[in-house]
Amino acid sequence: MAVGPLTRQWRMVLAICCMAIAGLTAPALSQEPRAPGQHAYLGVGLSSLSRWEALMRGLQLRPAAAISKVEAGSPAAAAGLQSGDILLQIDGKAVESAGKALKLIAAKTPGTEVALRFRRNGREKTVRVELAVKPGEPAPAPAPEASAGEAAKPVEQPPQPQPQPQTEDLAKLDAEIGELYRRGKYAEALPLAERYAAAALQRGGDNFPAYAAAINWEGALYKELGRYREAEPLLQQALGLREGELGPQHASTLATAGLLGQLYAAKGQPDKAEAFYRRALEGNQRLSGKEGQQTIGTLYDLGMLYAGQGKGQAAEPLYRRGLEASEHLLGKDHPVTITGVGVLAMLYQVQGRFKEAEPLFRRALDNKERTLGKDNPETLNFVANLGECYRRQKRLDEAGPLLKRALETRERVLGKDHPDTLLSAGHLGVLYKDQGRNDEALPLLQRAAQR
Repeated sequence: MAVGPLTRQWRMVLAICCMAIAGLTAPALSQEPRAPGQHAYLGVGLSSLSRWEALMRGLQLRPAAAISKVEAGSPAAAAGLQSGDILLQIDGKAVESAGKALKLIAAKTPGTEVALRFRRNGREKTVRVELAVKPGEPAPAPAPEASAGEAAKPVEQPPQPQPQPQTEDLAKLDAEIGELYRRGKYAEALPLAERYAAAALQRGGDNFPAYAAAINWEGALYKELGRYREAEPLLQQALGLREGELGPQHASTLATAGLLGQLYAAKGQPDKAEAFYRRALEGNQRLSGKEGQQTIGTLYDLGMLYAGQGKGQAAEPLYRRGLEASEHLLGKDHPVTITGVGVLAMLYQVQGRFKEAEPLFRRALDNKERTLGKDNPETLNFVANLGECYRRQKRLDEAGPLLKRALETRERVLGKDHPDTLLSAGHLGVLYKDQGRNDEALPLLQRAAQR
C-alpha cells in the first residue's frame, strides 16, 4: 500500500480488512464429562477465523481461532488472556479453528494444567492455565474411607446403557447433526454422527445409502475440528460409496467432492483442492444448466483459493459468478449475496481498482447498517474499508470521518487493544500523515505498530 515517502520512524505494515465467507462462534470451552456432572472449564468464547481473517491478523493464509470473550473469574482471566488474543496452540498442538480448540480442551480433566500459546499485538506468548470445574457443577466427591483393617475398594459404577443402533431413527439423527453443524457445534455433533454410522451399518451394511451419508457427516465434522487425517479417509470413502450407489454426477456425490476440496485447501494442497472444486462446479452446472444455489459456496471457495495464490484474474470471474447467482436466487440483500459483494470489493481494492470497489463497499455498508446496526463489528469492517478506499484515491476529506468513526467505535465496542481497533489506528494515522498532521499521526502509527 503506497502511503508516500516515510522515514524509518513512520514505516509500518498495515493489513487490509477482509470479508470472511463465514465465521462460526464457539461457546465457552467445555468438554464431555470426565466424571459424572463434571466438565473442564477454561472460560473463553472463541471465533473461528477464515484464512483471510487470519491473514489480516498477520498469521499467514491459514485458519485460526480468536478469543472473543473472557469470562470474569475464570481460569483464562486469571492467566491474563484477553478478548482479541489469537489462540495458536494448546499443549503444543496447533489450533486451526474454534472447534479444534474445543476438542483439545475436551480431552482434558478438571484440574489439569495446560500450556496455551497465543498471539497479542504481533507478539507470541505462552501461559500455563489450570482448568477448573465448570461453574454450577458439583465438585469431585471424596473417595470413601476404608474401615479399620480393610483396604479401600474402588467404587463400582453402574453399567452404562449401550445405544441400540437397530432402534435409531436415522432421519432424526441426520436432522439433529445438520442443525448442530449449522450452529458450529461440531464436537457435540460428532458422537451423533458416529451413532448414525453404526446404526446405518448394522441396518443395511456399507452399501446402505444412509451409511454414506453418515460417514460424510463424520468427515465434514472432523474437517471443521481440524482433524484432517481422520476426515480424509472418511470423505474419500463417502465419495466412493456415493459414486457407486448414486453415480458420479449426483448432487450428493458432488457435495462430497466439494467437501474434499475444502479439506485439501485447508491442508495446503491447492492442486488437489482445485481438482475437487472444479469437479463439483462442473457437475452442478451440468445438473441444473445454470448457476444454482449449491454452486455459490464452491465458487467463492475456488475464488479464495486462487486469490490466496495471487491469481486475482482467475478469482474475479468466480466471485462475479457467485454474486450474480446469489442475487438471482437469494435476492440482493441476502447475507450470502452481501458476502459476495464484500469479497469482490476487497479483490478490487487489492488490485488498486478503487472506482470499482467503492460502490460495492457502499452497498455492503448500507446493508449492514440497516440489518445489523451501525456499531456491529461486521458493519465497522465496511466503514473502515470504504474509508481506506477513499484515502487511497486521495479523497482525504471523505475518508477522514469514516476512518475516525471506525476507530472510535471499535475502541468502544471491541476495546482499545483489539486487533481491528489497532488496524483502524493505523489507517487513521496514515490519513493524518497524508494530510501533513504529523503530531496526530505519529502516536496512532506507533500504536498500530504493536499489532
